[in-house]
Amino acid sequence: MLLFPFVFSGALVMGSAASCRTWYDTTQHGESWVSIIDFGAQPDGMTDATAAIQAAVDSQRGSSGAKRRATVYVPSGNYMISDTIFLWAATTFVGSLSDMPGCRSTLILIDGAKGFGNSSALKPMLVTTDGFNRSASVARSVGWWNENENANCVFYNQLHSVDLRLGANPGATGVMWHPAQGTSIRDMRIDARGAYCSIDYGGATGYFNQSGPTDGGGGGTLEGISTLGGQYGIRGGGTNFCFRTVRIVNAAVAGALFNTNSWNNVLVDVKISGSPVGVNLSQSSNNIVILDSSFDIPAGGIGLNLYSMNSNETGVVLSRVKVIGGDYAVRGPTASTSLPQAPFGSTFLEAWRSGGFEYIDDKEQYNDDHSQLVKFGVLKAARPNVPLPLRPRPKLTTAFNAKLAGAVGDCKHDDTAAIMEALAVHDTVFLPATSGQNGGEPSEGCYLISDTLRIRSNTTLLGEGLSLLKLAPHSPGFGDRSAPKPMLQTANDAFSQSVLMDLMLDVGDQQSGNAGTVLVEWRAGNGSMHDIHARMYGPAHVGFHITGSGGGIIDNSWVWGGDHNQSSLVGTMCKEPTCPGADVGILIDSAGPTYLLGTNSEHHVETSYRFDRASNVFVLMAQNEYRTFGSKGTTSPCAASNAMQVQDSSNVHVYGVSACSWDCYGPGTGQPLLSVRNATDVSFAGMYAVCKKDSRGVCYMLGAEANDTRFGMGAYHVVSTQWAQVKASVGDVRRWQVSLPQHVIV
Repeated sequence: MLLFPFVFSGALVMGSAASCRTWYDTTQHGESWVSIIDFGAQPDGMTDATAAIQAAVDSQRGSSGAKRRATVYVPSGNYMISDTIFLWAATTFVGSLSDMPGCRSTLILIDGAKGFGNSSALKPMLVTTDGFNRSASVARSVGWWNENENANCVFYNQLHSVDLRLGANPGATGVMWHPAQGTSIRDMRIDARGAYCSIDYGGATGYFNQSGPTDGGGGGTLEGISTLGGQYGIRGGGTNFCFRTVRIVNAAVAGALFNTNSWNNVLVDVKISGSPVGVNLSQSSNNIVILDSSFDIPAGGIGLNLYSMNSNETGVVLSRVKVIGGDYAVRGPTASTSLPQAPFGSTFLEAWRSGGFEYIDDKEQYNDDHSQLVKFGVLKAARPNVPLPLRPRPKLTTAFNAKLAGAVGDCKHDDTAAIMEALAVHDTVFLPATSGQNGGEPSEGCYLISDTLRIRSNTTLLGEGLSLLKLAPHSPGFGDRSAPKPMLQTANDAFSQSVLMDLMLDVGDQQSGNAGTVLVEWRAGNGSMHDIHARMYGPAHVGFHITGSGGGIIDNSWVWGGDHNQSSLVGTMCKEPTCPGADVGILIDSAGPTYLLGTNSEHHVETSYRFDRASNVFVLMAQNEYRTFGSKGTTSPCAASNAMQVQDSSNVHVYGVSACSWDCYGPGTGQPLLSVRNATDVSFAGMYAVCKKDSRGVCYMLGAEANDTRFGMGAYHVVSTQWAQVKASVGDVRRWQVSLPQHVIV
């Protein structure tokens, strides 16, 4: 059996206040930072802290438009909870950074808490909700379950380093997590023994005051999570999430359940033990990809349970998944769609799928009698049989506060010189939370800069609650697309372990004159970016450019062309070439290796992802949406772009990609949503498309040129499959058109 990575004991051990203190407890913070202690919460494990914690979360959040960003700190200790805590949009809820024994930040639901006792009417301990255009008190009275509380507006939430104990409360879930992009849960331990579920994400069912599933939302990372007990470890129906380094032990029904409307979710390094079912997939769980994972199942159990085998709507791709024990490695609705456990009690699936189609070297795979290959079973392996070398977001033991070097962070003073002075001397530089942040409103606080911030080798720059770095209007050298200039630039060093964390980057609005900006020029070969989000209410050249010696990990980063204001939700009116978004969202032209984990790149001019003369690129959960402003016809600006381009590149492997055009009729008609040209050793495992069909009744998912009919399909269709090209493209050897019109948007 798998060893649980930490121990839950009956009694909680508390370290002394002094031994648990880190640099984060003593440094200066910004105006949008609060500690729950300042609102009366007692870390003694006896005093009810619910009201104090909610007051801290509600503090100075505003009542019009989107909630202001806030960082709510939960110091080391044990805090008793008796009711649901509402986490508004743009809330960072963070616990102690100490790894000393007894120094975790833990919320404890009292046994028999009111409303948490009925497993048929669930109630969450923590819940995300937007609270849009309401005061916190009014929004709480309306309820997180209200239909106007739209998960698609819950951006930029972070839940880090806070543990939960759910107690004897059979109707309790630990976290009801239904946000949109730019969100993350990290470093969390949940004891759900005596409760229902540790984490519900997206569209979950069974909640009180809910007649159907909760609003789904989608986009973000759940990493470093350990759960114990409950009926389920994780369940829900969200989209475009990346789950990594998750440990689930002794869930009574299933380790994980993916409900209807779960699509484009990627799981990597997930270990489930002691549950009768590892992963349950419902009928319309679409495009689920599982990598480098293992399920240790008791006798009579099932590793992967498929409720349905609708090849066009239910699909899963497995890469290096091991099932130990149980009666079935995979069980489908029929014997032909089931894989019994091997006689020696262990099955290793190096590359496997159900649903969709498989193409290799531009040839669709057939049986010996030329009938279509059964959409169930072994795939051709697309990558070496070794786990991906992923590492977590680091915890830092020290940091220099940039305010000590003179940085102000009021969006009026130019902080370039102060931040550069700090970066020149210190290996880790901290930018405290900026004040008054509210989705792009004029009162928003920021660190205003007017020149490139250069990051030395092995240097870390981190923010707090997504501290905002904003380029001043008409900054010298940033206006010319033909001579691009980086906003942040790392040293060109293949061995550098530079790190960027918890930052928001902004080029300004349509009149800011910074169209030649590259927001991040990443040249650190062994570094990482975590929770770095770029927004562009005006034009830019490139969002993230991984170039030179650049590589490493890009984790939970959202590169967004701001075609609507997050506070007013009003669409942007613009004229080219000053419309929001970059020419290219994420551009890679380095030798890597580069790992994109849970990235979102949306609403850009030419393409959201471009791999050009790149090699050794591994993509796990990539989300794209097309531009939504302006006209929507086949000659509109949105029609000229596509979701991802792979050209003149090698060893590029994409696991889970969605390409979504909700409004525009152009994408997928003039050119494929995903294009591959002159590339070798390229594979896509798990593709999902939403697009408007053209006059021929198809849109083109993946191909090599305009009007390529390969992977032509009806709109709003899932392809859970593998497409592998191991020879250089030399034109169209053969064409296929697959017209699958269900769920067509007309």
